[in-house]
Amino acid sequence: MEKSNLNSRREFLQKLLTASAVAGLYPYMNTVNGADAVLKKGKMPLRPLGKTGHMVGIYSLGGQATVETPGKEDLAVQIINKAIDLGINYIDTAAAYGRSSATLTKENAMGTSEKNIGQVMKTRRKEVFLASKTHDRTYGGSMRLIEKTLKNLQTDHLDLWQIHNVKKAEITEIDKWFAADGVVKAMEKMRDKKVIRFSGITGH
Repeated sequence: MEKSNLNSRREFLQKLLTASAVAGLYPYMNTVNGADAVLKKGKMPLRPLGKTGHMVGIYSLGGQATVETPGKEDLAVQIINKAIDLGINYIDTAAAYGRSSATLTKENAMGTSEKNIGQVMKTRRKEVFLASKTHDRTYGGSMRLIEKTLKNLQTDHLDLWQIHNVKKAEITEIDKWFAADGVVKAMEKMRDKKVIRFSGITGH
């Protein structure tokens, strides 16, 4: 690969990392080519988010890494607030987000991300399109998760609730999701009750 291409790709990645990671690390980073100045002024470029009617910033905040790490609550809150200050108006999390450690199991860590985001949502909910996910594929399990999610996020509604991490191996199970005791019925009920505005899926 030519050196010029390497340099241009490196510059692109630097700009991308600056605009996304700067949300939490802005005071500690040297930003590139004025990207910091643009974001400081709240000039985040916006794009339509499908047919939702929401104009979403070209960068969003995902609730993993520091935001889902137990013991880093103060830093997580700083990151979330800074992201919103810089114009990010889409925040994504999940009921399953939470990092295990030597002293904390994955199961017990779940919900950490939602709780940290909730610390900010209790005062800034109207500023963001808020998305979370259910990793359960059943009606009952998902209904229990949405109750925890709303409590953790300190809100009475989600803008988007998604089936989390759909995998190719699950293709034979999809019919069950649409059954009376499936996750889709939970989403439909929550939508009808206006607890969620939109539903969807995520995958890898």
